[in-house]
Amino acid sequence: MLALAIAATCAALPAVVRDAPAGETVVLTTDCPADRELLIARRAEPLTIDATGRFLPGGLRLFRVSGLVWRGGTIEALGGAQAAGRAGYGVTLEESSAVTLDGVEVRNARTGVVTIRPGPGLHRIANSRLHRLGSDGINFPGVVAGEIVGNDIRGFEAVRSTCWKGGVQVGSSPIGRAACEAMGGTWRDGAHPDAVQIWGNARDILIEANHISAPAPQAAQGITTFGSAEDRYARIRVIGNRIETDDANAIAIGNCTGCEVRGNVLAGPTRPDEPYIRLFGETAGLVACGNRTTSRHPLKQAGTEACPPEPTADGVVVRVIAPAGVKVVVESPE
Repeated sequence: MLALAIAATCAALPAVVRDAPAGETVVLTTDCPADRELLIARRAEPLTIDATGRFLPGGLRLFRVSGLVWRGGTIEALGGAQAAGRAGYGVTLEESSAVTLDGVEVRNARTGVVTIRPGPGLHRIANSRLHRLGSDGINFPGVVAGEIVGNDIRGFEAVRSTCWKGGVQVGSSPIGRAACEAMGGTWRDGAHPDAVQIWGNARDILIEANHISAPAPQAAQGITTFGSAEDRYARIRVIGNRIETDDANAIAIGNCTGCEVRGNVLAGPTRPDEPYIRLFGETAGLVACGNRTTSRHPLKQAGTEACPPEPTADGVVVRVIAPAGVKVVVESPE
C-alpha cells in the first residue's frame, strides 16, 4: 500500500518539515505571502517537498538542511531583480548539504540560486528555468560536490556601470571608469552577470546539458570560474551545454586541475565572433575538446579540436561525438 503524502499550507510548512518522518513527501497546498521569505531550517533527515503549481513571491531559504529535495513551484526574490544582498536571492542554500532543486522556476531575482557556506553533500540544480535575472543565474561558491543539469537560463536584466554628474546620468551604460572620469563624472559600478559562476575552491561539479541564452544588449558571461586569484578548482566538468551569448566569455575555466570542457556549442546571436572558451591560469590535466563556436577569430578556437579516442577499462576505444557527448565504439579489443 502506498503511503499518502503529507499536506501543508505555506504557513504550516516549516513546522511540518521539522516534524515529518524521514523519507516522507510533503505537498505544499497554498501559495506563500509576498512580504516575507519562506525559511526551512534545521532538518537533517531526507525529505521531499512538492511545490508544483505554487508561488513563493518572497524567496526561499534552506538553512542547515540535509537530504532535502524541492520539486516544482515558482519562486521570486523578496526584493526583485535589482535588490542588493539577500533580498535579491531567489533561492538560498545556506550551510546545507545534499539539497536538490528539480523542476523549479526562479524569476525576478538578482541571483537565481546561491550557496552560502555549503556542506559536503551533493547540491543538484536540475530541469529548472531561471529568468528575469538582475545579475547571475546560479552561484556555486565553495561547493565540493554539485550538479547543474538540464536547466534553462535566460532573460538577464542587469543594470550595468553608469556615470553621474550633478545628479544626472551622463554617457552610455555600461561605461568604463576612465571614460566617466574624463567627463568629470562619478562612476558607479554595475552588475557583471554570469549564467553560472563558481568560486571559492570548488570541486567535483558537473555542468551538463544546460541552455543559456544571453544575447545583446543584455549579454552575460556563460559558465565561469571567476573568483579570487587564490581560488583553485578541481574536476569541474562542463559538458554538452548550448550557450548563446554575445559576451566573449561563453566559457571561462581557469586554475582548474583535472577539469573537462567537452561537446559544448557556443553561438553569438548578433556578434558571432564574440563567444569563445577561455582557459587561464593553472590548468594541469584540463581537457578541452569537441566544442563548437560561431567565432571565426583565430585566437578564439581553444577547445574546438576533435576529442581523442577514450580507452575504457576493458580496452574498448570510444570516441566522443560533439556536441551531444554521445559515445560510440570505434574499435574493440581482439
